[in-house]
Amino acid sequence: MLVTLSLGLLKRNQISKIDDDAFSNLTSLRELELNDNRLSTLPKAIGQLTSLQELSLSGNRLKNIPGGILQRTPGLTLLELNGNPLNEVDLYAFSFLPNLKKLILSDARNLKEFPNLNGTSALEFLRLDRASINYVPPSLCRFCPRLKSLDLKVNRLTTIPDLTFCRELRVLLLFHHCHRDLAHNKITELEGRPFKNLSLLHDLLLSHNSISNIPREAFIGLKRLQFL
Repeated sequence: MLVTLSLGLLKRNQISKIDDDAFSNLTSLRELELNDNRLSTLPKAIGQLTSLQELSLSGNRLKNIPGGILQRTPGLTLLELNGNPLNEVDLYAFSFLPNLKKLILSDARNLKEFPNLNGTSALEFLRLDRASINYVPPSLCRFCPRLKSLDLKVNRLTTIPDLTFCRELRVLLLFHHCHRDLAHNKITELEGRPFKNLSLLHDLLLSHNSISNIPREAFIGLKRLQFL
């Protein structure tokens, strides 16, 4: 019996499938690393890990994330899915994860829709860089008011997202990496005092966009800004 096992290190193997009941007796598992394997679907067996807090699935072959699996692990605080060829995320895949603090979705080059984060109110760190996102819903900061770091560099944004209620935000990355083969942000303006409520923000990166004019009130509210 493995009922007391708390750490599972299975990264850098050649795992392509995990049976649905493979983790049925791992009721104490808190951390599972499945990085750099060959998984093409999110294993349903993860839903049996009711004590799970940290899950790493980066560097696999996941193309979509279904809803209903991660919600069975309500204690999840860290979720790493970077480096997967994601192109579809179920509407509720990342919703209602009340303890999730860190979500990493970097390098999902074909991902076009921003995930629904309703019920994931503890989120502090979100990386969705190097994807194909062109719109950030205004509900983001209402759903995730504790957000401290938001990385959206190298996407297809043309406007500054509505971050009015992200009052704890410290780091905002919206710049374009100078690699010609990557999709990039093309933010054109800074109208409407887009940072007015971000008084704790200290890092704001906007380089390599298409900004043509900086209004007088563009940076009002940035009382602690240190890096621009």
